[in-house]
Amino acid sequence: MKVYLVVMFLMTDGSWLPGDIVAPNGWSALRFETMAECEEAEIQINKNIGKTPFAKLAYGTCVTIDPAVLGLEL
Repeated sequence: MKVYLVVMFLMTDGSWLPGDIVAPNGWSALRFETMAECEEAEIQINKNIGKTPFAKLAYGTCVTIDPAVLGLEL
């Protein structure tokens, strides 16, 4: 079984870093059951971020990952 995540990236000192590292309270990855759900959320998240002062400083992207990499047992 795969895990689908929208991973948030934030621009920090000229580098894109995962939100889980930079600011885990509020910028952590979001988990979805299917890639279709993940992609829908990615579009909506990026659309909403585009309307904020973070427009060019943050974005979300879908990734597929094996749960074992995250230490999850499903």
